[in-house]
Amino acid sequence: MGTDSRERAARSGDALLDDELARRVLAAWGARFGDPVPWVAGELLRGVLLSAAADAPPSVGLAEAAAGLGVLRAQQGHDAAALVEDLLSLRAPLEQAAGGPVPRLTSCLEQALRSGVGALTTERAAPTAGSHAPTRDPLTGLLTRAVLVEHLTHEVLSAARYGAPSLVVLDLDGLTRFMDVHGHLAGDLHLLRTAEILVAASRRSDLLARLGVDQVALVLPRTDLTRALVVARRVLARSLADARAGERAEPGSTLEAPRLSVGVGWLSAPASAADLLDAAQQALGHARRAGGRVVETNRPEAAEIPRVAPSVAVETRPLVVR
Repeated sequence: MGTDSRERAARSGDALLDDELARRVLAAWGARFGDPVPWVAGELLRGVLLSAAADAPPSVGLAEAAAGLGVLRAQQGHDAAALVEDLLSLRAPLEQAAGGPVPRLTSCLEQALRSGVGALTTERAAPTAGSHAPTRDPLTGLLTRAVLVEHLTHEVLSAARYGAPSLVVLDLDGLTRFMDVHGHLAGDLHLLRTAEILVAASRRSDLLARLGVDQVALVLPRTDLTRALVVARRVLARSLADARAGERAEPGSTLEAPRLSVGVGWLSAPASAADLLDAAQQALGHARRAGGRVVETNRPEAAEIPRVAPSVAVETRPLVVR
């Protein structure tokens, strides 16, 4: 980023930070992008400084700059996780320079995330003639619930000939409360890590989707309950082995990170996709009542299936947020 852009970003923070502090923030945050710092990074900082200032009107430039950074990250081959990391890394130097928490900072960063993820998703999507509803969740990159239901319906219709599918659903217990306290960016990062764990544990034939705010799912075609439980326990063990999954959001925080509960739904002769979804939600209910961090199923007799030791079933390769 050129000298003019650096000075413009610094001057924009007069209402929140003095020029020298704004320059320090820019130097600390800009280092993550390398040298030279992309122009849009300086503009994003400028928009945040303007929007976070007390009594300042919303900055149109914030949304535009965040969208620009989203496009840049997409062109560099990154996904939404990179944007989350970019914005989380901006919080610390800003609050340090301001001498403490900035009340409007969280809402500004969340506005930037929405604009940036939208632009990143649009940039990465391959345009096709006649395309309609999006098929992928913009944050995690997983397929949408509608696609999952369509695929699950196909599996149910072919179950009599090829065998019934299993549905594994992962639920981040306490995610909503966690986001209320620490902000949506911290919650999004937990969801992204969970999605990465699911991807690492899946096969090429499996289908991965986001079901809701705090749930992701894995469709296992032609997979009986015994094999589905092996996969589900592998996912849970990998989550527990991920050192970052148990970290607290901030030093000194007394709020525990969201707990992962895993439910496995399986029916020998499902009548519809809704039946299998209900079975998986029933299993999740059992897991939550057990206190979380367990795998449960909708079939009580599954408890007799031997468990797989995490040390044997899991490769503890650390996850990388790209």
